[in-house]
Amino acid sequence: DYQEGHHMYFTFRLLYLATFIYYTALCMIIQCEAFNLTSLIGKHIDLEKELTWTIKLSSPQVIEDQLMNECTGKFVRVLGKKVKALGMQSDPRTLFAMESLSLRSDLRIKSKSANKYLCFNKKGRLKVKKKKKHEGCVFREHLVDGYSMYQSMWNKKWFIGFNKKGLPIKGTKVNSSRNNCFKFLKRNLHKHIEAHNKRHPGPPVDFNKAKIK
Repeated sequence: DYQEGHHMYFTFRLLYLATFIYYTALCMIIQCEAFNLTSLIGKHIDLEKELTWTIKLSSPQVIEDQLMNECTGKFVRVLGKKVKALGMQSDPRTLFAMESLSLRSDLRIKSKSANKYLCFNKKGRLKVKKKKKHEGCVFREHLVDGYSMYQSMWNKKWFIGFNKKGLPIKGTKVNSSRNNCFKFLKRNLHKHIEAHNKRHPGPPVDFNKAKIK
């Protein structure tokens, strides 16, 4: 009985050690890092009490969308080197490829017709660029009251927005008095990805602080 119990003890210890090594290696492979669960489940969570992580995707997951700006009631469109929110739904230049970079809603926004990316430059102006690796080309999507908002990961105080004339709003001009200008309704073109838009809305965005982590 003693030998059997001793054998079971060491078997248990070996299984425990193997499990620990497995999950440690798995975490290193998928490159875990802290992320905010609020953006996924739409509830307030005390992050100091939660152990969470973002899984970086090995290759971008692409979904095609059109983005209708709440301020103009029209679609974001890339024409040459300019981007405006004045496009019609039938205009093929309003079609964007949303390239997801992680499960934390980080993405790049690529114009299908121009083959260029929406990016902020150093002055906070929204531009279109060919080089997707530019730091200003990565955004985080937030769902607020059924609308999508896009926060720059280069400067987290900046959001994509357009004024009533359809012109881009400088990232440095973000304020709560015209927050509808930073909200977008997405229109998917493929039925099999409709579930992409059925996530829970996130918490309200405080434009006075604009420091969503």
